[in-house]
Amino acid sequence: NANSLKLYADFFLNPIYDDFTFFCSDDEQVSASRFFVALMSPVLKELMEATDIPVMKIDDCSGKTMMEVMRFLYTHSINDSSEDLLHNLCLAATKYQLKELNNFCISNLHEHLSVDNVFKNLMFAEHLNLKSLVDHCLEILKL
Repeated sequence: NANSLKLYADFFLNPIYDDFTFFCSDDEQVSASRFFVALMSPVLKELMEATDIPVMKIDDCSGKTMMEVMRFLYTHSINDSSEDLLHNLCLAATKYQLKELNNFCISNLHEHLSVDNVFKNLMFAEHLNLKSLVDHCLEILKL
């Protein structure tokens, strides 16, 4: 609900609540609340519980992508809806079982699908077995 989102957004980027740091593939660091992230992602919860130290190396996610993952978890919005970032966010959402983020990304990819980007998105959708996006891409190709 709107009140919860406002409350969560107040915690986003407020370092007083950050107690866990993700070291990303590009050596960028993204900090967040361990408790909040664990509530949102069963996979990240399990990974964080497996370590005694408040840091985790994320080898397949850039700092920008992880920051937008965290932004979405806290605010249900992202700052950049470029196709490449949406693909990266969708990959992260799939890996970390973030269904709402995954749906958000797929919806945005549907919305911005065009003749210019259909092949790239078709390959991406087939890779992740995103049937609705594959079908939409095939519809565009029939035109």
